[in-house]
Amino acid sequence: MFPSVKFIFYPLAHALAIAVFFLSMRHHLKVDARYNKLAIAITLVYVFCNGVMAKIFHFAFRSDDVVPLTSFLNPLFYFKPGFWGWLMAFLPLAFLFPFVARVERVAYFRALALTMPFIIALQKSACFIAGCCAGDATDLPWAVVFPHRPGSEFYGVPVHPTQIYDMLLAISWYVVLRLIDRKERLRPYLFPFLLLLYGVSRFSTEMLRPEFREGLSNSQMLEVVAITGVLLLLAVGRKPWLAIMGVKPAESKAET
Repeated sequence: MFPSVKFIFYPLAHALAIAVFFLSMRHHLKVDARYNKLAIAITLVYVFCNGVMAKIFHFAFRSDDVVPLTSFLNPLFYFKPGFWGWLMAFLPLAFLFPFVARVERVAYFRALALTMPFIIALQKSACFIAGCCAGDATDLPWAVVFPHRPGSEFYGVPVHPTQIYDMLLAISWYVVLRLIDRKERLRPYLFPFLLLLYGVSRFSTEMLRPEFREGLSNSQMLEVVAITGVLLLLAVGRKPWLAIMGVKPAESKAET
């Protein structure tokens, strides 16, 4: 099944993710009269990071292949598998966006936090169809055999469908964030909670991937940093974070 559909579904899933990202951000940013322009602008940032930067990071950190720089100017190059680490580019740019665009920060970061779970889920569905980012060998009844090349370590071997685990976990983030969102005083912390949920989830599922045999992966080390940073923020950095969000402490205490 996978070889016949992956080259069609992979770009389609990412195209759907772009559409969902735009529509979700547009919906949540309607508190600002510029919501259309703002949604287009942050969607372009998403496309750049998820496309161009993810390709660059893949060949810089995850692949031994050498490609000419002109390849990055070829639109067809982005329809081939081989993307990694887009969040390393997106998160810093997304964080700076409301300060540059002068958007109400709590509303913007709320929009971003409630949008990202669906984007991650769609991306992981694309990975599942493409057969990339799979887990280590397992005899669990829901294991999946991906069409690896003959001679590969996992050729014909059932493995953990870690892409599905990541997809289901991403959907669960949305449920958790929606519950947190019911308390207005907690709304300024939705984005840190998203990072915490992402870090814990990805750290856990990467323990089921072949790379974990050699110890913590580079991704897991980054996730440990993110988890530690969020926990410190929630424990001792709430006042500075509220100041960054443009929320006065008196206002946050008055909200229930």
